Amino acid sequence: SLAAAAAAGGGSSAHYFYYYWTRPRPSHNRSLLILFLCLLGTLVLDHTHGAQTTRKKTAVFHPVILAQEASPLSPPHQLAHDTEAAWNAANDPERASEGLAALEKLAQLGSPDAQAALGKMYASGEQVEVDLEKGVSLLQDAASQGNAAAQRELAFLYETGRGVPVNKPMALIYYEFAARGGDLEAKTTLGYKYFVGDGVQQNCDKASHYYRTVAQSEAMSGIARLFAESPRLMQDEDASHEEDDVIQYWQYSADAGDASAQVTMGTLHLRGGFGVKQNPDLAHQYFEQAAAQGNLGGVTNLGLMYAKGYGVSQDNNTAVRYYRQAADKGYAHAQALLGHMYMQGYGVKVDVDEAVRLFTLSAEQRHTDGLLHLGNCHFYGAGLQQDYAKAVQCYMAATHGGDLVAQFNLAQMHRLGLALTRSCSAAVTLYKRVVERGRFAGMLNDAHTKYQAGDTLGALYLYEKAAEMGFELAQSNAAWFYDTHATSDQHEHESGSPSTWSSGQIKAFEYYRKAAEQQNPTAHLKMGDYYYYGVGTSVDHSKAAAFYRVASDMRSAQATFNLGYMHERGEGLPQDFHLAKRYYDLTVSYDPDAYVASLLALGALAIRYAYTAPAQARELVSQYILKEPRMADLPLSWDLLLILVLSNLLFLLITIRHLTLRRLRLQQQQQ
Repeated sequence: SLAAAAAAGGGSSAHYFYYYWTRPRPSHNRSLLILFLCLLGTLVLDHTHGAQTTRKKTAVFHPVILAQEASPLSPPHQLAHDTEAAWNAANDPERASEGLAALEKLAQLGSPDAQAALGKMYASGEQVEVDLEKGVSLLQDAASQGNAAAQRELAFLYETGRGVPVNKPMALIYYEFAARGGDLEAKTTLGYKYFVGDGVQQNCDKASHYYRTVAQSEAMSGIARLFAESPRLMQDEDASHEEDDVIQYWQYSADAGDASAQVTMGTLHLRGGFGVKQNPDLAHQYFEQAAAQGNLGGVTNLGLMYAKGYGVSQDNNTAVRYYRQAADKGYAHAQALLGHMYMQGYGVKVDVDEAVRLFTLSAEQRHTDGLLHLGNCHFYGAGLQQDYAKAVQCYMAATHGGDLVAQFNLAQMHRLGLALTRSCSAAVTLYKRVVERGRFAGMLNDAHTKYQAGDTLGALYLYEKAAEMGFELAQSNAAWFYDTHATSDQHEHESGSPSTWSSGQIKAFEYYRKAAEQQNPTAHLKMGDYYYYGVGTSVDHSKAAAFYRVASDMRSAQATFNLGYMHERGEGLPQDFHLAKRYYDLTVSYDPDAYVASLLALGALAIRYAYTAPAQARELVSQYILKEPRMADLPLSWDLLLILVLSNLLFLLITIRHLTLRRLRLQQQQQ
């Protein structure tokens, strides 16, 4: 009985003793003596543990009693809890000062989470004035305690030279530590570095390891966010205004009773994105309004909200009822979702055959969810004969529709060589695409929001972070920031030392190089310009021509024009007037607005050709035309010179007419 009481009290050794005492055993006096001695030892060892266990149980069932004696959380957990509350307050405009003060106090108490949060804020200038020295100090304190977020931020600072000297090896060490601590940003950064060989030896297997972990987290995270693609600052600074106009149009149409617009606005509020914050309650209202008008999209999304418990109490039976209502009318999305309910037995009995039937009906309408689930059935042999090849076909079709899970599955099949050629690079490319469409895409939108608000330093901080993580768009925008800043500084300090702006151009060169490696045509064009003019690097016309050629293959009109110019003058390329003319003609076909520039270039090319082509013409022009001779001084071959001049004028007129007709045809095709 004593052993049973001790076991009920939670004593670990008493548990073992009670089991020994109650199991069948032979009756021996020696055994009884040993057991009696064990009981005495058990009671002594568990005396202190029993008191602690009683206290813990009281904390669980009677928290009011312990509230007068001690905190229900251990000191580290209490600090973490308080830090989270302070962080939430700091991000609330009405309680920001209160939250910052609480974070400062917690950081002084040694909370690594508070130190990491404050360090990041001081380093980036988020809600506080930038103080790199204080930010680095706080991050180092937190990193020394093993805080993965602080280690990742320190790695970024060492990578970019913010507040500390640039130290790539130290940055790599901190990234490795943060990744081992489970930080997804650090894993993404390392995946990119090993994939392209940025500061490390290229290693596709390591890239696959890091990217796969993050991609799986994104693919399995449930409902995807609808992040709009952040604008490219170098090309279209008014894109966000157009986006706002479109959302306002949808909002107006939804308020006017348009069911399709109501579904659109409901989806935006459900998932967030395009500048719209998540609001499940408002999403539910929009879907109900659309469903009341018989819109099947509204009906299906109501079912989705009940199935997932978004803004409503989770109810599979209600979800199935809505799904069936839309699926019976042939709505592809509802068919896929209802099929999933039958496959898993949510709200209905498991019926694999019915699930496959519904998936097939949805897939026949090319819906991504139906294609994904049908691909899973082929892959696992659920209700169908296992067929990896058919699974690949379904996944590829779903991938074209933007389904992240299908992309992740294809990446896995490439990595393992299932029905596809085993290819690490193809797998990593797909993993990378999944990661860049997940939660980190919001970083680009936050950066653009800061840029629009005039917080250029905060925007640049986020763009550079995303650039180090391998986001091509962030690399382009960060390069544009440094490029324009260096150019403006150059004009402001024309009489000063170039050192006031050259560091910015060097950074611009590096980010353009990274973006060019990811096949961005504008980055290739800028790299060509940098090599041509020697900005951020030494002059190298051959490398400039190579970058221009790649950009031209991507239909860049400016790069194509530059190739014609270099062929005309023989700079970095062999002098070839025929190729020069060809590139000038291509310029107009790529961009009709380049018509005037191309026309002037062709005229100059005709004059240059007339001057440099035949030796006799070159001699006559230099001897007589440039010296303004009298007619009596002309040689007997003056008629040849006249024919040459007239023929070139005729060639110029024909070229002008040809280009005019071509531009008219292009304009007609565009209309």
